[in-house]
Amino acid sequence: TRILGAATQADGKLVVVGDAGMEAGQTRLLVARYTATGRPDRTFRGGNPYLGDVGTTARAVAIQPDGKIVVAGKTTDPSGTTSRGMLVLRLTRGGAPDSSLSGDGLAAAFADQAGEGLSVAIQGNGRIVVGGSARLPGPGVDAYSRMAAARFTANGNPDGGFGQGGTVLITVVRIAAANAVAVQPNGRIVLAGSHRDNLQSTEVLVTRLTANGAVDGSFAGDGYFIQQFAENAA
Repeated sequence: TRILGAATQADGKLVVVGDAGMEAGQTRLLVARYTATGRPDRTFRGGNPYLGDVGTTARAVAIQPDGKIVVAGKTTDPSGTTSRGMLVLRLTRGGAPDSSLSGDGLAAAFADQAGEGLSVAIQGNGRIVVGGSARLPGPGVDAYSRMAAARFTANGNPDGGFGQGGTVLITVVRIAAANAVAVQPNGRIVLAGSHRDNLQSTEVLVTRLTANGAVDGSFAGDGYFIQQFAENAA
């Protein structure tokens, strides 16, 4: 069992997410809630964790103002090694899948591009923003991941007013991912992570998007901040 993300509710309860167990070589995403004193919260599934489908992993969690729990992660192929898509799960305050999100509490993006959700934020209008990674679309392209983001409406549909059909792929560098995402009060979205464009050294990568998903050229001169902090280290 691994805990890979956590969020604190307004009442002090702690929600943790990750994955658990191995079934046919695959994990299942895990969501659990604890009281402020560290005990399993019996108002959440009787004190038991929520376990997702085989081949899922949770990496980040955010709490909506209404107390619903939004989880970001990925699904994998049958081997459990290759990501098949960015996954979003929303649970009610009691820990059941929220049917008001896509009918079953689940939404997805970059399904054919090895998408992976690594961070999540909730906008003031209820939209869900997920940061992570995905590959270029189409056959014959390289297999390197790029920084990616997706935005969903409050009911789980891809937000057509964001990027291309609700998704944005940052192609300026490769082997990149957004490990953190934040929404500014003006609706602009900040993605932070790293990349390894030369396959060797790792560099910081931060970019800012406008509210409609375009790269914000007013940020860091061209929309991207890239820095190697250990250059030429002895």
